Amino acid sequence: MLGDHLSFLLIGLTPLYWLWSDPRMLLIAQAILIAASIVPVFLFAQPRLGRPGAYALCLAYSIFWAINAAIGFQFHELAFSPLLVALTILFADRRQWPAFFVSLALLLLVKENMSVLAVFIGLWLISGREYRLGAITIGAGVLWYLLALNVLLPPLRRPRLHPLDLHGARPGCGRRPEDGHHPPRQAVSAAVR
Repeated sequence: MLGDHLSFLLIGLTPLYWLWSDPRMLLIAQAILIAASIVPVFLFAQPRLGRPGAYALCLAYSIFWAINAAIGFQFHELAFSPLLVALTILFADRRQWPAFFVSLALLLLVKENMSVLAVFIGLWLISGREYRLGAITIGAGVLWYLLALNVLLPPLRRPRLHPLDLHGARPGCGRRPEDGHHPPRQAVSAAVR
């Protein structure tokens, strides 16, 4: 998975595997992370809706189908995102900028495509007249996306093999182009001759 996406924040789950080396630990961690996201949602909603309205919104959020499907199906690296998105929005709303940028940085470490969300958060800040911080947020999102796609991901990617190559059903099974065996290039050379 690390060659397909940059999900560095998953490394934070490693100590849980030291405690209990079982895939169910991932499901428990995912449920805790998503349940924890209800707290910043409540803290964001309470000043706007009052305590009863905030409770109602949190209830609706917690029984929302997508949230429950995420918890009940299988582990996904995006399990960190609901909490971090909620914290990022809460800290921006409260103008707690150091905490905002820490949560934004952690959000970017969830997966490289969270940088698109960072751009939209930056646009939201600009719409609230936080021009400099919005521009910094947009710049961080764009910079992380370009860095992830062009610098960090390419060395982690393995060459893709044809499924038959893994089982030895084709000549040169399992060999990669850098090993000196490249069937498509050889076929083009033979066709040109």
